[in-house]
Amino acid sequence: MKRKEQDLQRRLHDLSGRHAEAEVGGPVDPATLVGADLRWETWAESRRTDINLRIAQLRVDQEREKAEL
Repeated sequence: MKRKEQDLQRRLHDLSGRHAEAEVGGPVDPATLVGADLRWETWAESRRTDINLRIAQLRVDQEREKAEL
């Protein structure tokens, strides 16, 4: 279970890193002009929510296992 949580944390970090890179100023690329960045951000936020829920469920399961010992 700990390995699963670490994998999910890594995925969450990767998504956050991509978001930070996208916020850095610079020339506007074609994807931004057609709104792809907004669609990507919406998708990424959905993924972050899903990952956080999965992490929370893993932690609940871990606490249940501890309680059963």
